[in-house]
Amino acid sequence: MNGKQVKIVGCVVAVLMGAPLRADEVVLTPGQVDVVLPKKAWSVEKFAAEELTNFLSRVLGADVPIVRKPAADRAAILLGRATELDVSTLERDAFRTKVEGGAAPRIRIAGIDEKGDLARHVRKSGLYTHIQRATLFGVYAFLEDFAGVRFYFP
Repeated sequence: MNGKQVKIVGCVVAVLMGAPLRADEVVLTPGQVDVVLPKKAWSVEKFAAEELTNFLSRVLGADVPIVRKPAADRAAILLGRATELDVSTLERDAFRTKVEGGAAPRIRIAGIDEKGDLARHVRKSGLYTHIQRATLFGVYAFLEDFAGVRFYFP
C-alpha cells in the first residue's frame, strides 16, 4: 500500500504517584483502522465520522470504515457517546481526547453534542451557532494535530 502511517504520541502524567512522564506512540496503519459510532448515532456524531473517514482515508491511502463495535484486532477511533468518556463537566465546544496504546489502540474523541439535526437546523435558520457539536471540533483538531490535514478558509 502507498498510504502513510499516522503516528500519535500521547503523554501520560502520574504526578501523584511520582512516576516519570511517559510517551506512548500509536501508529495507525492503512487498512487497519475503524471509526466507531454509537448504535443510535446523532446527526452530529455521524457527520463527525464522515469527515474523519473522508480525510483519514485520503491520508492513509486506504478506506477507513464506520462501524458500530470495535474489532479486537484493529485500531479504533471512537467518537461521541461511543467513547464512554465523561464530558458533562466540559464547557461548550470543548472536547476530550484519550489515547490508549497496545496491540489494538483506541483513540477516544468526545465533547458535548446535541441530538438535533445539524443539517436541518442550518437549512431552516441559516445559523451554525446554536447546535453544540464539540465532537466534530475534536475530530478536526485530531486531523490537524496528528494526520497533517490543514483547513484553510478565506
